Amino acid sequence: MLALYDPGLEAALIMRLPSRGWFAGRRLSPLVSNVDIFPTLLELVGIPVGEAVQGSSLLPLLDGATVDARDCVFAEMTYHDYYDPQRCVRTERHKLIVNFSNAPSFMDPSQSWRPRARPSVPADPATAFHPLVELYDLAADPLERRNLAGDPAQESVRRGLLARLYQWMRTTEDPLLHGAITSPMHRRALEALVSTGDTPRLSGVRGDGAVLP
Repeated sequence: MLALYDPGLEAALIMRLPSRGWFAGRRLSPLVSNVDIFPTLLELVGIPVGEAVQGSSLLPLLDGATVDARDCVFAEMTYHDYYDPQRCVRTERHKLIVNFSNAPSFMDPSQSWRPRARPSVPADPATAFHPLVELYDLAADPLERRNLAGDPAQESVRRGLLARLYQWMRTTEDPLLHGAITSPMHRRALEALVSTGDTPRLSGVRGDGAVLP
């Protein structure tokens, strides 16, 4: 995904199965995540959903049952045009984003050497960079323009969402918890440096050229 703002998170999900009563004309609004699709398909074809499978089946919701909907979804981005690691949690009301680098705050979606779009926020994208934490009230500010992370009145919301996001990162064993994520080229470069056997031992690389975890 290009961004963790709602235009980057939202995707249309259209499902139709007349034999089960899923016809056109119904529109469901509860929060769902792409990780819910796999367990939904497994249950639909009668395959047990393993404990290691993330997400929850959407079958009860699609069948019209009253269910406890998700109260939040999580999302992540690490690379797109460049290294720009972000993680976020979104509830019905709020969105919290944590930025792990001070990359430019606006990534041009046209992916062109000459930008074809210019954002209204920030006013000067060439000099604007990510804040550490972003917090948005999606009910009052659906376009995510006003960062409330520094607002004392929102401190309890900020701390609560930070705790939920951290717990999700621990549960999913997010590699960002252990440091920056390097590209495959970085690992290959280290291997090339020690391939002759004459190069002094590098931190993170064994003498035989194998890169340590």
